[in-house]
Amino acid sequence: MIAWMQSWESYITPQKNLWSGMMTLPREICLKNNRLSQNPVKEFDELHEKFLEGEIEPNIKKEFSGFDTRHFDAAFELEIAHSKNKIVFTLAQIENYCVKVEYNAATNLLTFDRANTIGGGGKIKRRSTKVLPDENGRIKLRFIVDTCSIEIFANDGEVAFTNTFFVPLEAKGFSIEHNFSGSLRYKLFTLKKQLQIK
Repeated sequence: MIAWMQSWESYITPQKNLWSGMMTLPREICLKNNRLSQNPVKEFDELHEKFLEGEIEPNIKKEFSGFDTRHFDAAFELEIAHSKNKIVFTLAQIENYCVKVEYNAATNLLTFDRANTIGGGGKIKRRSTKVLPDENGRIKLRFIVDTCSIEIFANDGEVAFTNTFFVPLEAKGFSIEHNFSGSLRYKLFTLKKQLQIK
């Protein structure tokens, strides 16, 4: 499946852009436990390049640098059982611009916020979707960021959450902070500029 990303009810493409709208990554649809799930096609992994992994301790803001923070593929995992805390991902940040993605364990809501982007994010500044912890009380999030878009796949594709945003191209700040009791584990791949055709 390939879908169209532009939301016509909240058109946000800046007028000076020479293009408008974009397509999602190709996705593979399958049936797991009587539910449809969707994930990027496995061939997308051929774009993986530099690899980083680690853990983010609670109440410490982790700032990422040293790679192209507008183009990456990252997986995050955290045990959230019996917690009412939050994780906040801040992307594409510079001065007054940024995009925020927040997971609130009290409501099980994953929220995308583009209010601080060019044009104030359009008519629809925020969107939320429910992401429930798995049977072990954990959530897994995969972020694929590509210049003006973020595609999020939660719990191995049970939930797919796609959003566009526009900020200056030099906006490259990327940070994560949370106040859960455990560590947030991450694995992050930078992406090749283009896929080599063999």
